[in-house]
Amino acid sequence: IGLHFAVSSDEEYVEITVQMGGVGQKLKPRAYHYLLLLLARARLDDVAGGLAEAEQGWLYTADLTRMLRASSNQIYVSLHRARKQLEAVGVSGARGLIEKRATTRQIRLGVGALSVSSL
Repeated sequence: IGLHFAVSSDEEYVEITVQMGGVGQKLKPRAYHYLLLLLARARLDDVAGGLAEAEQGWLYTADLTRMLRASSNQIYVSLHRARKQLEAVGVSGARGLIEKRATTRQIRLGVGALSVSSL
């Protein structure tokens, strides 16, 4: 599984294409795609920084609430909706694409095949 993010110059619009078995499936745009973009960028930054795979991309929920000006409940609802959208397009194991560390309240994208480009 791979995720490609295409972002408008003002970052108001984010398109996600899911790559499964060499086939791309574009997701219907949703507001929570920006949250997934933030998680993707965090993971890509950690890859570029040379962090071990197990430590790549983890963000604290508290940091995300500040970045998005949203409550932690809104963050978790958005993650739930993202998982449901991924399941709806046939992504097996969609729950594992968004990982959570319950003890530290950190989350990350559980997929390493990520790319981001401009629209």
